[in-house]
Amino acid sequence: MLKQAADEVKKEIEDAGDEQRNSLVYLAFSDRVIDGSPENSISAVSVMPWPAGEAVQVKK
Repeated sequence: MLKQAADEVKKEIEDAGDEQRNSLVYLAFSDRVIDGSPENSISAVSVMPWPAGEAVQVKK
């Protein structure tokens, strides 16, 4: 029964780019309540330029 209740929890992740600050922002939220508050988190990632001359390898 606990697993079934956990599967019914609504979870979402939103992302946004902040060009002025050269960063990405991620917001994860859920309707699950823990100790009286919803389970939410926020993350910010600074975007750094690649050094000149370094190739980026992309796996296919």
